[in-house]
This record gives sequence, C-alpha cells and structure tokens, in this order.
Amino acid sequence: MYLFLSFQFVPLIGGAEKFLLYILEKITKKDKVILLTARFKSDLPKKELKGNLIIYRLRYIPLWIIGTLLFLIQLFFFLIVCHKKYNLIFINNPKYEAVLAILLAKIFHKKTILLITTTLCPRDILKENKTKFISFVSLILKKADVFVVLTKEMESYLIEDRIPKKRIRIIPNGVD
Repeated sequence: MYLFLSFQFVPLIGGAEKFLLYILEKITKKDKVILLTARFKSDLPKKELKGNLIIYRLRYIPLWIIGTLLFLIQLFFFLIVCHKKYNLIFINNPKYEAVLAILLAKIFHKKTILLITTTLCPRDILKENKTKFISFVSLILKKADVFVVLTKEMESYLIEDRIPKKRIRIIPNGVD
C-alpha cells in the first residue's frame, strides 16, 4: 500500500492537484492508496473511500502557525500509528510536512518520493536559505529517495543542489 501526502487536494484544484489525481487514478487500478490531506472546509468528510483510495482529511485551522502545527501533530501520529500499512510515501509539493514524513520514513525504513511542481530547488522550497532551520529543512528534503520534477530546468536546480541525477525523474506537466 502507498501513502500519499498532499496538503491540498480536491475540492481545491490546480495543476498539482490535477497531476496528483492522474497519478492516483493509475495507481488505484492495481493497488490500495492512503491519501492524507488537510481539511480546509468543515463540511468535507474526515474519511472518504473511493475504490482503492482512502482519503483522510486532517483538521486544519486557517491560522498559519496554529493550523500548520495542528496539521503536523496529526500527521506525526498518523505516520507512527499506521507505519505498517504503507511501504512508500509520495509527497506532493513538499513543505514542512515533508520534513516530518521523510524523518519518520527513514526511521521506519520506507521509501519516499517528492513531487516538486515549483521551479524552486530544495534549499528554496520554503524560503531563501538564510537560517540554520531552513538549512536543516533543506538537508532533510534532500534525503528523499526519488525526486519527480516537471522540467529539465527543475532537474538542473536539483543537480546544482547536489542531488544525484539518478534520483531525479522528469515527468512533464501535461495536465494544465
């Protein structure tokens, strides 16, 4: 079973969400998938079953620090409690939740894939690399097993950031 982590998901929709829907559609034909996402609207179900796809929407409060901390705490417990259910973590548009997921994946010997749909390199995903904390975050993000990017330019950013080319896959964005 696979675990997908995407802070935003349907009904919020954009290019990254369309791309994720496409990937999930292909994978769920053969395998079961758990998707963890934020519940931005209280009327959305906390858990939803769509064939081989189980969607868990974790509570999110739209106050940046409080909402992010609440989401991370829920994610932490979910990843620990359910670590035997999945063998791979796919992280869509990594931010702070990716750091937590990668650290726990390494502890539990799980593979991780980062889908980066922005033109920023890992050291810039959160902010410019000016603080020790951001340097730490960048270091953790680099521990992912595979990076999926949309363009050769994005691949070159990762290579500049010392990510080996053999860990980078290019899948052009044909969804937008």
